[in-house]
Amino acid sequence: MIRSYRSFRANLASAKASGLPYVIVPITNYQIFWIFTGKFFLAVLCRLPETWTASWIDFLKVGWSSRLFHQPFKNFGCDAFLTVSPFSNVLWICDAAAITQITSRTEDFEKPSIMKKILDIFGENIFTSGGQDWKRHRKVMSPVFAERHNYVIWDESIRQASHLRRYLLNRQKSEGGIIDDMAVELHRLSLHVICRTVYGVPLYETPIALALSPRPGDKTLDSTCGLRSRHSRNAHLLGFGNALNGVLDNLASIAVCSQRLLAISPSRSHRFAYQAYTEFFTYISTITRSKTVAVAAERGPQEMDLLEALTSSNRNLTDDASSGPSRSILSDTEITGNTFLLIVAGHETTAQAMYQLLSLLAIHPSIQREIQKSLDKHRRSELASPSGDPSRISNSASAALLESLRLFPPVANLPRRTVRPQSLQLGDGRTVTVPADTEVNITIGTAHRNSNQWTRYELDDADDLHGFKPRRWMRSDGTKDNSVDGGNFTDARAGEHRGSGYRKPQRGAFLPFGEGVRACPGRRFANTEVMAVLTVLLSEHSIELAVPELDEAGLKALSGKERKTAWLQARDRAMATLNATKGLALKLGTEEVVPVKLVERGKETIYDF
Repeated sequence: MIRSYRSFRANLASAKASGLPYVIVPITNYQIFWIFTGKFFLAVLCRLPETWTASWIDFLKVGWSSRLFHQPFKNFGCDAFLTVSPFSNVLWICDAAAITQITSRTEDFEKPSIMKKILDIFGENIFTSGGQDWKRHRKVMSPVFAERHNYVIWDESIRQASHLRRYLLNRQKSEGGIIDDMAVELHRLSLHVICRTVYGVPLYETPIALALSPRPGDKTLDSTCGLRSRHSRNAHLLGFGNALNGVLDNLASIAVCSQRLLAISPSRSHRFAYQAYTEFFTYISTITRSKTVAVAAERGPQEMDLLEALTSSNRNLTDDASSGPSRSILSDTEITGNTFLLIVAGHETTAQAMYQLLSLLAIHPSIQREIQKSLDKHRRSELASPSGDPSRISNSASAALLESLRLFPPVANLPRRTVRPQSLQLGDGRTVTVPADTEVNITIGTAHRNSNQWTRYELDDADDLHGFKPRRWMRSDGTKDNSVDGGNFTDARAGEHRGSGYRKPQRGAFLPFGEGVRACPGRRFANTEVMAVLTVLLSEHSIELAVPELDEAGLKALSGKERKTAWLQARDRAMATLNATKGLALKLGTEEVVPVKLVERGKETIYDF
């Protein structure tokens, strides 16, 4: 108790000296103890008189920034404030100018060690490295993210989306016409795309995959790297996809606990995490060793998977810092670490973005129709094919994706921490000092809805920044604004789609993929995958909100007014559901999702387009 009291007094003194507004809280909401017991204690605390708790209780709730958005900052009169507890000070910030400084000063504002532990379980990578090591990783990784490799993503995304469309239509015929697990199916699709495009491994372990016929020249794990298939228990107890899923579902346990502890743990989930980790490590280590320059040279750049491209880049470049003979820049372990990073960064977040965008288009059919009209300008059968050109996607579709990412960024908070006191200049001109040993949380969702940094698209709409309005990204004269085209590896600003014509928000105000030189390098790949899926699903069909309590015959029996009322009620429920969903729950299928139908264009039943 004495130690906690002294720690609290020290934290409070540094908060007072910072020049930032602050609020005292009993505990930080991401302490391990609180994560597991917080719901119980919150139920008790909420019974206390509101006058005792009103100023701080919201900040104990995990994910508060995704529910309250900018309101707490307005209450403090500042776009940055501290929560002070005996454990640590936490800076919550949505000020664009300060965010830009934080993301550019990577030595002053470090990534938390737990993030590095989670993401380097298979080897150091471009995200977890720093200083000269980061430059080595960047040198090798930059060519991998070249424009030409988008075609690999496009090809496989189109193929997987085409089979998903057929699978969903067949399901609707046999199961009553409602898709109530679209989020799960999109996570599965994204996993298949990422495994194929990163490792060159096709998955045939799920209902969707079983409907796929191997492409000409498809190779199994047997032929690519000498591993036996999942059907051979002598080699592996888990298939490639199941092992990968096991790792992704247990990242925190694998990072925090030793392998020996996981192996002997009485917890079945811990033992499964150990098995998944060891088997997946065997898979990717063997695959990585097999990707030689000779293998990569057999195919053109547009046909390489990303591991082949990475291996080729690593072998063709040399380490300038090496005093001895020229050698590869990255070790096999580092290559393995970087490919696993591509999996983590490109799987769940991309699937979540697809689900949220499709749900929003179902909620806003007029915007969906606008995208469909833009697709009609091209030969739909040509665009939605593996030989299509991803650069021909319409501005309206890309603007819808940007707006979806603004409302529902893949990550709610971007964590950093300080080792020493750091000065920051806020957007209002004030200079403040962030205390040493402070946890920093960039509240991305709040920054995306900060009225101090975003101009309303519709000035008479008080809720404009909370609404889905893709046209806020388009120039009023309808012409292209090429100033938003990023075009290079380090620029993570909005609208960085090749040939785009969008308004560019203030730097630091829009960061779904991070900001600065350390931003997510695979953002264009994610954009390509989402646009490919959107093209396939909307070229011939519409995503329509479903009304679970009414079947198709019941809907057709309604009058026009009754049908509109049913649709408005479904829309309100869908928006509430979308606002309440969380990424992991979507993946596991444990949380309610927006029910939809895939219907042929022109045959929509609930809403007249």
